[in-house]
Amino acid sequence: MQRQPTTDRLEIERGQTWRCIEARADPDAVPDPHTDAMWADHPRFTALVDDVTGGIVTLTVTHGNDHPRAPDFGATIVKAAAKLRERDRWTLQEDNR
Repeated sequence: MQRQPTTDRLEIERGQTWRCIEARADPDAVPDPHTDAMWADHPRFTALVDDVTGGIVTLTVTHGNDHPRAPDFGATIVKAAAKLRERDRWTLQEDNR
């Protein structure tokens, strides 16, 4: 898996799968006792893009780990497209198509 460039030119499209890898999160955004990553590239969850409208992305969780803050399977997540592109914790999973 290659890391996606953090750029506004990366198109977010329906059907893409994105991973949330908490080990890459801003340390200040993760409360104790989970400030230290235990696995370098262990995704907290993956989510499928259902819709992209006006810079807002709606995703459905397709897989999660047992972390207490991981969303449940089938949960809906709504994020700004800019956050998916810019934040290190979000990575496009390219091998799903």
